[in-house]
Amino acid sequence: MNIPLHLIPVRFITVMAAYLAFACPVIAGPTVLDSAINPANGHTYYLLSLSDWTNAENAAIALGGHLATIRNLAENNWVWDRWGTNRTLWIGLNDPVTGDGGGAQHAANFTWSSGDTSSYRNWRSGEPNGDDYAVIMPKAFAGGGQWNDIPNVTNSAGLPTLCGVAEVPTCTPHAAAATATLFNTFVVGATLTDYGCGYTNAPTVTITGGGGSGATATATVNTNGLVTAINIISAGSGYTSAPQILIASPPFVPSVSIAFSKVRVTGHVQLGLNYIFDTSSNLVNWVVVGVSFTATNEFMSSEFDVNSSGKYFRIRQVP
Repeated sequence: MNIPLHLIPVRFITVMAAYLAFACPVIAGPTVLDSAINPANGHTYYLLSLSDWTNAENAAIALGGHLATIRNLAENNWVWDRWGTNRTLWIGLNDPVTGDGGGAQHAANFTWSSGDTSSYRNWRSGEPNGDDYAVIMPKAFAGGGQWNDIPNVTNSAGLPTLCGVAEVPTCTPHAAAATATLFNTFVVGATLTDYGCGYTNAPTVTITGGGGSGATATATVNTNGLVTAINIISAGSGYTSAPQILIASPPFVPSVSIAFSKVRVTGHVQLGLNYIFDTSSNLVNWVVVGVSFTATNEFMSSEFDVNSSGKYFRIRQVP
């Protein structure tokens, strides 16, 4: 049925607009188009499909990393040569201070989303000049292989496809780490400072210290074996400082280690005579250890710190 627009009631238009907004499918995040291992650092890199910077960074985090950190010209060229022929490549460099314009302060504000402190920069002439997200320019453009700053968009006028490059370090299984957030005397949140690596199940989380009690939490683990969230189940009470959040390590084979702090040495001696112990690490050079003593028993013992004694001991009579 075709109804002239000027005859459609306003209420009908409002309802239809709401329906269309509801029925419109949600656009999924970027997917992986290609991957490669950089032999120079052993890290795995993923080329992501078209997206803005934020969605590319979120996809990189889900993969276990961040948008790529470029630490030197060799890394820059490795990424660019592989995927930069006809694509504009998002990297992890961004300016979290919005609206600061161009100039030296704008350039100084840029940081890596990975938290890496690399100071390497490869801006093309005149950049950065006011936008907040860095890309590697494609080969066909002036300054190809160098960086430009652009807005957080899916399409940028004059530039080909905007694709993120995610960098995922090699996984070395280790425990995640987090810090607690207090409100008044309650634990109300937790911030992950290390996602850990190598988890197959959600680890046990313990909250201890801080002067209070009762706070509990659970962990969420993604399919890449990373802890992605610490969920506060109970806020507890009475905390006067941030408690420690302990997150269990990923599965490992139990092992034992043995350490000695003291060594007990017993000498078979004659009653009433004076003796002293010597120690050596090579049976050549001997030094006195402890103090001299008078034998009140035929078996006399002394304890010495391991760090102050050698591998060998002897006992000798003294005046």
